[in-house]
Amino acid sequence: MAPIKKLQVTFDCAEPERLARFWCEVLGYVVPPPPEGFATWKDFGHSQPPEERDSWFACADPSGVGPRLYFQRVPEGKAAKNRVHLDVRAGTGLVGGERLAVLEAECARLVALGAVRERLLPADDDNESCIAMQDIEGNEFCLDRGPAGISSPCPWDGRHARVRDDAVPSSSRAAGTAAVAGPEPSRALDGPGFERPSPRHGRRGEHIGPARSSP
Repeated sequence: MAPIKKLQVTFDCAEPERLARFWCEVLGYVVPPPPEGFATWKDFGHSQPPEERDSWFACADPSGVGPRLYFQRVPEGKAAKNRVHLDVRAGTGLVGGERLAVLEAECARLVALGAVRERLLPADDDNESCIAMQDIEGNEFCLDRGPAGISSPCPWDGRHARVRDDAVPSSSRAAGTAAVAGPEPSRALDGPGFERPSPRHGRRGEHIGPARSSP
């Protein structure tokens, strides 16, 4: 049996630091301090070749439990639904109306940060409710797929019609599940970010090494 290993989740994106700081707000993650000798990541960026500036950023769980998130700039835009997405556990242990209220409140908080609400998968006889969303660059994620041990369907599951809440007549929505209108992605998270590239990026052949103190 292979030993348990830590993992890093890597995002291809257009604006690494902006997206990293969004996910810091979602998950309570932090941006690690800049390398020794630099007061800020901006200062470090100015020391890098022009082609490397604003190309990399990362954030990490301050408790060290969750995986490090790494963001790398790529030239191509997002063209299809992600094959992997994150499920953010916002209502763990809650059921029914109490759970839905917590999910809706968290959804509203994230929409204010620039996320987009896609649809609610309401509770039924077998599964608790969850909400499908997109981050500020259109990457899919869900607010809570269900309590531990329950394999709740995800709204991004291809078996379920992916219909935005705002495309569903209000008369067809369950009570208490009115859509939250999502604004255009906020630009408040702009800024530079720097890191070593992943082999997936294609510009270098080097590997991402073990998680370091720098993003």
